Amino acid sequence: MVADPSREWSIGELHQELADAGVSAESARAVVYLLLDARIVELVRGRRRLTVKLAAGAADHLRQVIGLWSSAQADRAAS
Repeated sequence: MVADPSREWSIGELHQELADAGVSAESARAVVYLLLDARIVELVRGRRRLTVKLAAGAADHLRQVIGLWSSAQADRAAS
């Protein structure tokens, strides 16, 4: 999502993108609902399938979160 902030994502598309990392369709759906609740993504109206896109300014926020998470993972691995 962060690589192309203007892209619209259905749950199926998000699952396909993350399947190689072992993310199930159920997990992809749960994350979409969490991101909707946090207003990081917004619904794309007029789509038959649940489709979302990043909300304005959300890409920068997600990049910060990913950076913090990656840093914390690296710190744990070094310990």
